[in-house]
Amino acid sequence: MNILFVTMSWPKAGLHNMYTDLMEEFVAEKHGVCVATLCERRNNIATKLSHENGIDVLRVKCGNIQKTNKYEKVISSFVGGYQLKHNVYRYFRDKRFDLIIFALPPLTIALPLIQIKKHYKAKMYLLLKEFWPQDPADLGAMPVGGLVWKVFSFLEKKLYKNSDYVGTMSKAGITYICQNSAADNCVVEECPNSQKDTGLQLYSAVERKAIRERYHISDNEVVFVFGGNLGVSQGIPEMIASIQSCEDITDARFIIVGDGTEANVIKERLGGQLNVTMINRLPQSEYEKLVFASEVGLIFLYPKYTVPNIPSRMVSYMMYGLPVIACVDHATDAGEIIEEHQCGVSLYNGDINSFKNAVIRLMDQKERQRFSINSRALFEKKYTTRVCYDIIVKHFI
Repeated sequence: MNILFVTMSWPKAGLHNMYTDLMEEFVAEKHGVCVATLCERRNNIATKLSHENGIDVLRVKCGNIQKTNKYEKVISSFVGGYQLKHNVYRYFRDKRFDLIIFALPPLTIALPLIQIKKHYKAKMYLLLKEFWPQDPADLGAMPVGGLVWKVFSFLEKKLYKNSDYVGTMSKAGITYICQNSAADNCVVEECPNSQKDTGLQLYSAVERKAIRERYHISDNEVVFVFGGNLGVSQGIPEMIASIQSCEDITDARFIIVGDGTEANVIKERLGGQLNVTMINRLPQSEYEKLVFASEVGLIFLYPKYTVPNIPSRMVSYMMYGLPVIACVDHATDAGEIIEEHQCGVSLYNGDINSFKNAVIRLMDQKERQRFSINSRALFEKKYTTRVCYDIIVKHFI
């Protein structure tokens, strides 16, 4: 089977994320894989086709989309879709694609993507990683019912209508899509975030000790790690208050890794707390080492979300067998998954007392070990790229 994978961004050669892991699974099973992705002007890279790890990667130069003013962001997002379509036709004119896999967001390239699907007479599998336009609406980025909302709602319905399969991150996502969107003509199923299983033996005990020494972590400290984007979607005020409540638990070390719009706020509020360490965004390999050397993974979600998001960092925690403290909203089922499989503790983000009690509970080594075994087992059962590969491919066998 020949596959065209369309995504907003693709890592540089040698780096990886959930999408490179998944596409490499297809390559390992002898499928032909091409990737079409946008590359912002600030990277100073012309449109080009390269071959990386058995995959033809087409990077299409477009305007700046992230970390720019809202006008350039909107224009570049919409124009970028047509630039992508033009170059797919140009560079892959001799290709025949059986399946197009699209990782959403962005919705802005929906119309040219549908044209690409019809051009190649291919099936389309939509990997739904955010629920647009409700996701940004919950965060206050657009008013419900306004002009921008109506445009994105139109694109949403158009995309679902032209998709053959929609893979959501969890069972709650299936319910949400079926109740709130025009997805009547396609198969909606669970196809969760995933990661290539590099195994628990990726790093040795000696390396673990060296990693902890690098970040000045003593042997008796229990590390609670949070990594990724530091933005509104994490529920930052609640996160700060929760960690502040644990200032007197001196053997607990909270390590926050990443950057984002709220990074400076976190530094100002938590920078002086002795058991908190702030680290700017790390290379993926270095971040994974830090997770491996930690004891507990933290999840924070914006408490007013009305859509069932599942943070991808949960998968990384589970791959390394970390228990999870999930501070969630009322829409997601991430906490239910963790509680059901006894991988950690779930609570509502903003329940400060419950957070502190969860931290105290996981200071106990035996409790962590029990959760750790279950966390790793759930990863192997549900969140490897092989599992997601099988979910997609079963429709074409």
